[in-house]
Amino acid sequence: MVTVQSIVPFSLSKILTEVRDLLIRQAKEKGVNLEIPVSNLPPVLVGDPMRIRQILINLVGNAIKFTENGFVRVTVDILSRQENSIRLRVEVTDTGIGISGEQQEIVFKSFRQAGGGKTRRFGGTGLGLAIARQLVQLMNGRIGVQSRVGFGSTFWLELPLEVSGEAALARAKTASKSDPTDFSPKKNIRICPS
Repeated sequence: MVTVQSIVPFSLSKILTEVRDLLIRQAKEKGVNLEIPVSNLPPVLVGDPMRIRQILINLVGNAIKFTENGFVRVTVDILSRQENSIRLRVEVTDTGIGISGEQQEIVFKSFRQAGGGKTRRFGGTGLGLAIARQLVQLMNGRIGVQSRVGFGSTFWLELPLEVSGEAALARAKTASKSDPTDFSPKKNIRICPS
């Protein structure tokens, strides 16, 4: 469970490796190819690695759950770069059942589930996406989805992050001491191999 914001230096490659290792068995059991890059990524960044990890576990885990064949692919792009900061975009694309326009309107809302027989058959999205949205917002980011029924989905998030350096590390230490942000969801969402 992620409770207090922790602004520290972290490796995005390490986070993605952890997500891959956690979910690769679940993907293999379904015959889904899990594609997660762990090289050619930005160097050490400064942000909240625990929240980023939880968001990616939720997004990738849901993508695997709703994909019966094909792939789940994670891509990472830098949208903009300044001297001490970047804006990072991460996309999780799948070849799963897809989401209707109506369902896309509610899929990130707390205590709501995208309806429909197929969604219920796969177990519903639960609270994972609502929690992911709240975590992204706490980090001053954005999250959304693009999808067509029968053609898969792409969930994306954009986050502003510091590039590791003396100034960024100093700000990280200050933020960790002064920001008492508390995010305590009622339930601890974990996606484990089935």
